[in-house]
Amino acid sequence: MLLSSEEALTFAAVLFVIFIFGLLGNVLVCLAIYCDRDLRQQHSNYFLFNLAVTDLVTVTFVIPFSAAALIQEDWNFGDAWCQITAFVYYSLAIVGLESLALISWDRFYAIIHPLKYRANVTLKKICLAIAFSWFWAVIFTIPCAVLGWFKYGQYESMCTYNFRGTGNTWKTQVITYSIFTIVLCVMIPSGVILFCYFRIISVVRHQGRRVDTITSAKTPKISRRHAWRNYYRFKGFRTITLIIALFMLSWTPFSVTRLIKTVTWNHEIIPASVDTFATVLSLLSTAANPLAYSLFRRDFRRAFKRLFRQACFCSNKLRREQTELH
Repeated sequence: MLLSSEEALTFAAVLFVIFIFGLLGNVLVCLAIYCDRDLRQQHSNYFLFNLAVTDLVTVTFVIPFSAAALIQEDWNFGDAWCQITAFVYYSLAIVGLESLALISWDRFYAIIHPLKYRANVTLKKICLAIAFSWFWAVIFTIPCAVLGWFKYGQYESMCTYNFRGTGNTWKTQVITYSIFTIVLCVMIPSGVILFCYFRIISVVRHQGRRVDTITSAKTPKISRRHAWRNYYRFKGFRTITLIIALFMLSWTPFSVTRLIKTVTWNHEIIPASVDTFATVLSLLSTAANPLAYSLFRRDFRRAFKRLFRQACFCSNKLRREQTELH
């Protein structure tokens, strides 16, 4: 059973909200890193810039057309654009996960080997890693577009690789592609993220216990708790935690529904409402990531405020000039 008109309009409205916040938020993140010297000098922020760019492109090229298809109850933008939007969606999802793995590894290396970090993690290496993440994503996604595997799925409410081919050859190709993609583009980056994340937790807890030991005889209990909590802010720990949690929350339902369809080879085994919900949820992280920076990164909040002040100053100056002309 496909979506009712009320369900389609509700999902389209949610996509519209994600589009607005994702567009504004990621533009602000890119401008903040580009314009703020302090943020630009932190090489690790180039990974965040890359993540913001992928979110911004996804917001621009995928969400409006998926929302329009929901409202129109069909895809009316042609097969070529369907291939392009699906290619953008899947390739940038891979780039996003690779970016999170790179961010996690960068913070892990900075905490575990702080003395070697500046010497070994250079801007050139960071740019090469980012370029490789894009190359890796294109290599895995372009065969689907070239072979015409992408079709609009009314159950997913977006262009996606379809399960409607005939014959064992088609089925073998799609299953093989899915397994390789899941292992190389999902499981390995996720494994890197989890390894780095739990190692960071281990180091932070060890540092916290050292603080407790040193201060136990000298400071009140409240002060020791405050000092221990400060280590959880060390090197953007809370920001990393929130971004990874948001990404996993957003993409897990989508990945699970696609895996079930692949294993059962049944395009309609998942109800359309559940399938579309998984699609919409997978796009949520594009709007949520900038919120994570503004909540937990003081340097980003400062850069955002500076951008707003500059925008207000320019607006007031333009208004005064227009008044003088009249």
